[in-house]
This record gives sequence, structure tokens and C-alpha cells, in this order.
Amino acid sequence: MSGFAEEFGPEYAVEAEIVEWFEANGWDDSSWHNNICPSFGLEYPGTRGDLLFEVFVDALDPEEREAGPGPRFSVHIFDEDGERESGPDFDTFEEVRGYIADQMAMQKPPKSHREKLDSVRATLAILSPRLTEEYRGMLRVCDRYLVDVRDSLPEDDK
Repeated sequence: MSGFAEEFGPEYAVEAEIVEWFEANGWDDSSWHNNICPSFGLEYPGTRGDLLFEVFVDALDPEEREAGPGPRFSVHIFDEDGERESGPDFDTFEEVRGYIADQMAMQKPPKSHREKLDSVRATLAILSPRLTEEYRGMLRVCDRYLVDVRDSLPEDDK
């Protein structure tokens, strides 16, 4: 990641768990000093062409937010021509993750059994932080099963 701290200064802290989630899921730090706050972007193949998801993360303290008190997170989706398709705002990062998961699920339907299983695994990974440890244990068992099933599929599975 290029470093939102370089663009906005070290005093503009984005929590480590948020940064780690973006990094673990292939997002880039797209922060630019002309924006009002740090942002993270991901190019994603959609059903109508490639999309760019961009999430802006404003200050943790509502009083320090550039636009004043209000939602902390803003999600923007741009089509391949750079046109913004939507831009809802959210108060929590859990809402952001849920919205992104929903949007991605609508954008590119899985084509093979292997892709369907990978899609289920990705959804489980997004849901995991929201669950109790007991349910996380069940998800780990499900994930191992999905990996075994996926690995047993023939390479040319359509």
C-alpha cells in the first residue's frame, strides 16, 4: 500500500483491523492528498465491464471529519468509463463489508462449480468477524469441507 499516512500525515489513523482487511482482500491504498480522507480501491470484473470499488474512510472522531459529523465510510462504485454508479455512506465498517459483498455477488455470477465454492468461501470469510467463536469454529469446518470438494473437482469443470 502506498500509505495514507504519507498523504494525510501519521495523525490521521485508520485502524489496523480495517487496513488489514483491505490488504488481505487485495485492495490498494488509493489515498490521494487532494481527497478529503484516506481511501482504498479494488478493481473488480463486473457483468457489464470492469468496476472500481473505492471506500473512503473519514476520521474516527465525528468532530474531526472534513464534512462534519455524519457517516464515517463512503463507498463509490465506478464503471469502466469512470462514471459513478452509486455512493452510499455507512457508520460502521461491518456495513461497508456487507454492502461490498452484496455488490460483488451481483456483479459476477460464478460460472463453474469451482468458482461457486470459492464464492461461498469468500462470503464465509467476510461473515466470520461478525460471529461468535463457536460459529467461527463451524465456519472453519465448512471451509475445510469446501476446499476438499473444490480440490476434488476435475480441472475442466464447467
